Amino acid sequence: MLIVDDDSLVTGSLSRVVVRHPPHGMQMSERGTFRPPQRYPRCMKATGDFKVECQAGRLVQARVHALECRADVDAYARAFELFRSKRPAPVLCADHRGMRVYPPDVADRLIAMFTNLNDLWERAVLVTSPVHAVLTMQLQRIIARSASSSRRVFSDTRAAEAFLTGALTAAERSSLHSFLVF
Repeated sequence: MLIVDDDSLVTGSLSRVVVRHPPHGMQMSERGTFRPPQRYPRCMKATGDFKVECQAGRLVQARVHALECRADVDAYARAFELFRSKRPAPVLCADHRGMRVYPPDVADRLIAMFTNLNDLWERAVLVTSPVHAVLTMQLQRIIARSASSSRRVFSDTRAAEAFLTGALTAAERSSLHSFLVF
């Protein structure tokens, strides 16, 4: 990095040259300032914050607060594998309202996970917050790329309930409503 005095630009002479090297772990921008690297954190150990449970019948409820790396998505996928033997096929309601947006590598891993789990669910909804439109669009793209006709993204909890209602018993509908109201 070469920094030139403002005076040298006017006079045409180089009177002062300063060479700066970025501190450890930092990158230099085009303007000559230092900034942290623009990479998402990578983790080798799953540190995600999510909960997957089945409280009524075949309704599986998942609440996601953080999936920060591929290891988190792998742990999330393993939680669903427990329901593979459930017959008839389970119904999923995954609450992603605690999220803002997924890093690119996590989104790619979610596509692979959803594709792998396509045959698991009779129906599945992913619920997002109405104020997080970017996450809603990102999840819609993930769903489209995973090629599942039984999975939908909703930012309106009543629409999510309506989509699942036909596949649920009265007890499961009550559990779903309690889950979404939280």
